Amino acid sequence: MGIGPGVAPFLTERIGLAVLPHYERAGTEPVAPLGCLDPCPPVLQDPDWSAPGPVLPIRAQAHRRPAGTTIELPAFADPGRPMVLLTLGTVFSDGATLTACTAAVADAEVNVLATLGAALPQPPEVHGAGEVCFVPFAPLDQLLDGVALVVAVGGSGTVLAAMSRGIPMVLLP
Repeated sequence: MGIGPGVAPFLTERIGLAVLPHYERAGTEPVAPLGCLDPCPPVLQDPDWSAPGPVLPIRAQAHRRPAGTTIELPAFADPGRPMVLLTLGTVFSDGATLTACTAAVADAEVNVLATLGAALPQPPEVHGAGEVCFVPFAPLDQLLDGVALVVAVGGSGTVLAAMSRGIPMVLLP
């Protein structure tokens, strides 16, 4: 089974040479892929790519809880304003960065739903033209409901989840 879309032939050859010693140590030989797991949405694929065999499309989904379980999210005073999700993810939780990013986004007249991550027990104090609500860890699937923009550090889970819903993103370097 291969993973697609296809990799440029010169890269495929180099990867093949790099893994050859592992096959030799195991006493086996590489075989051509019989099919392809394809995590890439069609709109992002190279139009000239052709799979080496049958393709099984797989698509990312945002983290969710079991059916029927949700976390109570705060209500905004003006639900008509666009909502921005600000998340530094579950790993990168820095209070100073969260405060600065939240203040910058809150300068716009938007509702800001900001996650505290796993390491920040208290929300920072932030003021701006927009309303800010902080939430502890919550499933991304639920947080993305009604979001017009995601501001994040670019973790794969957040990026793929936002892409799966077509939500634009601003990613921090």
